[in-house]
Amino acid sequence: MQRMILAAAGVMGALAVAAAAWAQHRLASAGDAERLTFALTAVRFALAHAVVLVGIAALLRDGIGTAARYCFGAAAACFVGGFVFFCIGLWLLAAGAPAIWGRAIPVGGSLFILGWLAVLAAALAPRPAR
Repeated sequence: MQRMILAAAGVMGALAVAAAAWAQHRLASAGDAERLTFALTAVRFALAHAVVLVGIAALLRDGIGTAARYCFGAAAACFVGGFVFFCIGLWLLAAGAPAIWGRAIPVGGSLFILGWLAVLAAALAPRPAR
């Protein structure tokens, strides 16, 4: 599971950096402030959650209990889903896709929130005796 989480973090980080470059070159130069804001918001969320995924992968190496491991796995899945719906949805809107894509964004935001609640649950889960 750690390798898949790290791979997801790598994909998310790489796409965020590529999207940031695209937004700066295409949207900033065109003076399209609204679409630039969409793109850069998605970049911030993608980079932040990519870093969190690296942290989750590192925590999974620790001697955590089964409940915490499950919660971290759920958090990672929610963060990846949030990236797909929220970040990619915003990037599609920034690229000029039809407004219908905007319906995916709240789903992604909800998944990010659920992911953070799963991190909270992992923190509260019982730890194995050492």
